[in-house]
Amino acid sequence: MEDEILKVYGAPFWHSSVNIVGSKDSLIDLRDAIDKAIKEGASSADFFETDGEGYRVTVNCEERKFEEWARLPMHYTDIVATGNDTKEGEGELHKIISKTNE
Repeated sequence: MEDEILKVYGAPFWHSSVNIVGSKDSLIDLRDAIDKAIKEGASSADFFETDGEGYRVTVNCEERKFEEWARLPMHYTDIVATGNDTKEGEGELHKIISKTNE
């Protein structure tokens, strides 16, 4: 478990950084998941937080027009920056993520 620690800190609002911190092994696993998604369209990898809880990162490669991207929920974590999110956008995101589980 110690080699699979990956921490992903989302951007709270506009112009903030997204930060990914992990062990060398976990970063290699994340890279491999990204490479597989580029080749096959979808991938996932399992990681752990330091409290011992495991979680899955899904990676999806999508080719969309800007208007289609704009229908997805914003990635921000602070409520101030998520005002444009819609139930439709959440549904679109669910469709993309569900491809990973097929």
